Amino acid sequence: MGEGRAGVMTAAMKTLVSLSLSGSVLIALLLALRPLLRRRLSRRWQYYIWLVPLLRLLVPFTPRASLSGALVEELPAAGMAAGVWMGAPDMAAPGGMPPGITPAAAPAPTPGELAALIWAAVAAVLLLRAALGYRRYLRELRMGSRPAGDGAQTLFRQVCAALGLRRIPTLLVNPALASPVQAGVLRPMVVLSGDARSGEELRAVLLHELTHCRRLDALYKWLLEAAVCLHWFNPLVRLLRREIGRDCELSCDEAVLARLDGPARRAYGSALLAAARPAGISRPRALTLSMSDDGKQLKQRLEFIMNFKKKTAGAIAAAVFLTAVLCVGSVLLGAYTEDLPAPGESMVVVSEPMLPSRESAGPDETPSTPPDGPAGPSAESAAPSGVVTEPEPTVEITDSVPSEPPTGSGGESAEQAAVSTLIAEKSAEIDWDALSIADEAPAYPLDSAYRTVSNAYGSRIHPITGLIHSHPGIDIRADSGAAVCASRSGVVLLSAYGTEYGNYVVVGYGDGNSVLYAQMTANTVSEGDSVTQGQVVGYVGKTGMATGDHLHLELREGGACADPETRFSDISFTHEYSGE
Repeated sequence: MGEGRAGVMTAAMKTLVSLSLSGSVLIALLLALRPLLRRRLSRRWQYYIWLVPLLRLLVPFTPRASLSGALVEELPAAGMAAGVWMGAPDMAAPGGMPPGITPAAAPAPTPGELAALIWAAVAAVLLLRAALGYRRYLRELRMGSRPAGDGAQTLFRQVCAALGLRRIPTLLVNPALASPVQAGVLRPMVVLSGDARSGEELRAVLLHELTHCRRLDALYKWLLEAAVCLHWFNPLVRLLRREIGRDCELSCDEAVLARLDGPARRAYGSALLAAARPAGISRPRALTLSMSDDGKQLKQRLEFIMNFKKKTAGAIAAAVFLTAVLCVGSVLLGAYTEDLPAPGESMVVVSEPMLPSRESAGPDETPSTPPDGPAGPSAESAAPSGVVTEPEPTVEITDSVPSEPPTGSGGESAEQAAVSTLIAEKSAEIDWDALSIADEAPAYPLDSAYRTVSNAYGSRIHPITGLIHSHPGIDIRADSGAAVCASRSGVVLLSAYGTEYGNYVVVGYGDGNSVLYAQMTANTVSEGDSVTQGQVVGYVGKTGMATGDHLHLELREGGACADPETRFSDISFTHEYSGE
């Protein structure tokens, strides 16, 4: 590795070590104060005060002089003992090397460089493992879940309104769960266990999980996981993760209890006890928010519920004072930074050996040949002083767009082809003649205010893959959570989740005719249900391969896709292509 790269790696490692050192001091201080503060200050403060050491671990903001920076400055620099001479091209003797010196072999990586490479490799593996495990868990969670019933959905919306949530998460039910879970940062969802609950217990559960959602606790946990992966060598950071996990649930309990009266608090305790059993789905505890971690910490939480009291003004003042002290301490501890020159100062780079200048050259001495060679300056060196010229890059322009090889019939993707096959199979299993399905004109599935088509029927360039592919329906822009109603009466052939379609519902009405509603935030019907025209089958969202809230609508007539725009004569569509 070159000296410049070694210097950069040395500075990066010193910064990392200084951040870890500063964060460790703050973590140790808070752990030492914990026995004194546990019962005196609010659980909310005890939860959020961990942000001070967490941000110190992640953010290298620091004053020019800092305690940890001064300590780390004394560490030996990587590559300093390599003893390799490096000469700048314009300062070396003719031929590139001074007389009597032969080129040295490339130096072996120094201990500092090896440490930096090992740290980066382990951190990358840990981050990748956390991300893939979380993604796999969310997929399993969605696959085994179904939308909650109408009663739960109604109570859910009431609790969302009471908490002032503008962005409504998805509410699902998964019978394999032992305890309700809130997961997802960009697309949050609350997943209930399959246990039957009373109205008070269900309200307490929803308050708990939606409080997590309102406080963005999932984002907090991802910041914590990033710190754990970057500072994997520091055991105090793993201890920090354990303490934040405990305080997260206790502070959430405190926030919920402040909204409940005596009987409701007892119902909340009953809900905690009901959730304290082994889970059916293995989940990444560090990144999800479960109401009960298999009974862990249950005794402490139940005692807290029984002895809950609101904190006094004195406790609030003490919390503010301690927060200010810790923030100031975090800044003073600081981090290591390179000693860069102040504005107006110059940086001098010295390279050995240096040859005499023109003015000092003796009669038998010849100045070094300029880099341009004996023929004189090149076009670049002839530019005015301070101006660097570069050759213009060559840009190859083509009119073609990469196309996606069709994997199904008619240019369909693999998932589109699979869904088309399932629709045909499910439809063939039903004795349509035995059903009395009204022969009715298709009704528009959304409120008539939503009539902007962001992607039309036919071929298009996919907004995510950038490839040309078949688009067998239309995308209608609508607000998240807007009701999607059945266009015609029929039978639900499919109600599922796909990688491309997201949450989708297919309603058939015989003779190979069906309507597909896709990329919804939730489905409200199940396979085999009979639906009537105008019945809500789901809510608008952006699940699957989508970049914005909309309804993806497909019509099949006789098994073949048709353009939905031509079937709703009472709707005057507008087009505004936005790549959703």
